[in-house]
Amino acid sequence: MTEHASALIGVAWLAVVAGVVGNTVASLAGDSMPVHLGFGALTAVGVVTLVVNWLHRR
Repeated sequence: MTEHASALIGVAWLAVVAGVVGNTVASLAGDSMPVHLGFGALTAVGVVTLVVNWLHRR
């Protein structure tokens, strides 16, 4: 795995964790729907990046 791919995977995991934690905190705080959609999109981008990388390596 190249250094660039490794950095991309690290950022993808960070996006997934930040999205899940952010959505949880937003739920507890009772924030509006755009906040939830933003964190959901962040999580989705991270998951898609990880899946595409996994499929590419197979």
